Amino acid sequence: MANAPDNIQSTVKTVLLEILPHLSEGELTDDGNLLEQLDSISVMTLITTLEERCSIKFEPDELSMEIFESINAISQTIKYKQGD
Repeated sequence: MANAPDNIQSTVKTVLLEILPHLSEGELTDDGNLLEQLDSISVMTLITTLEERCSIKFEPDELSMEIFESINAISQTIKYKQGD
C-alpha cells in the first residue's frame, strides 16, 4: 500500500532511525546530509525496507547517491516512483 505524501517523510525518518540506531530523531532534519551517516550496507537496507513499506521498486540503473543525500531527496524519489 502506498503511503500518503505527507507520511512519506515520516516513514523515511522511521526507517533511518531503525537502521542507524546511533542517531536520534533530533539529529535527522529533512535537508540534513545523510551521506556521512550511510555506508553500503545501510544503503541496501534502506532501499529494501523502503521498497517494502512504500510499495515501490528501485531499479539498479536509477540508483545514485544523490537520491540518498537527504530525507527530502529520498521522499521526492518515492513520491515520483509512486506517481504523485
